[in-house]
Amino acid sequence: GGDHWNCKPDIVALSKGLGSGYAPLGALAAPMRLVQPLLDSGGFQHGHTYAGNPLACAAGLAVLGEMDRLDLIANAAAMGDVLMDGLKGLAKRFPFIADVRGKGLLTGAQMVADPETLRPIDQTKKATQRLLDLAYERGLIIYGRRVKG
Repeated sequence: GGDHWNCKPDIVALSKGLGSGYAPLGALAAPMRLVQPLLDSGGFQHGHTYAGNPLACAAGLAVLGEMDRLDLIANAAAMGDVLMDGLKGLAKRFPFIADVRGKGLLTGAQMVADPETLRPIDQTKKATQRLLDLAYERGLIIYGRRVKG
C-alpha cells in the first residue's frame, strides 16, 4: 500500500504468496533502526517446525526472481486498471452493482437489490453463488464474501 498512498511502513510482513503455495514461508522486513536494538538485546529467539526450511527459502527466492523478471507488480497494476474500468462499465449498465472498489487486482463489487437504499439481495436468490458459478464456467476464478447465498 505504501507505493500507492505515499506512506512508508515501519514493518512489512510477507507470507502466503512468498512461497507461491509450494511451501510455507513468511518474512518480515524492517529498517535497521528497529532491528538493531533487538539484535543488541540478544536477538529474537523463536523456533517452529518450518523455521529455515531450505525448500521454502528456495521457493521464495524463485518467486521473487520471477516477480522481478516478469514485472508482475506493474502487470497487476495495469490489469487492475483494466478490471476496474470493466467493472465500472458494468455498474453503469446494471443498477444492482452499487459499488466497485479496489486497487490493482484486489477488487470488489457490491451487489444489491435496491441501489438507492443498498438493501441486500435476498439470500434465497443465491446471487453470489450464481455469479461465482457463471464466472467459473467462463474461466474466471473469483470468490465472494458471502458464504451462503
